[in-house]
Amino acid sequence: MSEAPDYATILAEVQAQRVKPRSALVRTGAVALGGLAALLGVVLALPLPEAGIPLLLIGLRLLALRFEWAAVGYAKVRWRWGLVLQWWRRKPRWFREVVLWGSIIIVVLAVKMLV
Repeated sequence: MSEAPDYATILAEVQAQRVKPRSALVRTGAVALGGLAALLGVVLALPLPEAGIPLLLIGLRLLALRFEWAAVGYAKVRWRWGLVLQWWRRKPRWFREVVLWGSIIIVVLAVKMLV
């Protein structure tokens, strides 16, 4: 099992990408797509973290090309997500399956209540 990279390593990696020169079109596109992806990622993170967190990371990574706060946010979220994944992988299979099936049942019941 590999260890998650530490916060400083992730931040240094993102900072190295920030210094590369890019055209105004690329920077504008990164901000627009990154903002949309980050917003959708936040919305999806609570009901579907396995879809929301990666989308949030993509959005923050794109925004990090332009904004320092996004670079720091990306590094923090990626570092914490790595720790969560390490914790999750250490759990026994039966526990992961109970959580998975419990989540599916909760989502199905919530959808039925809304319909």
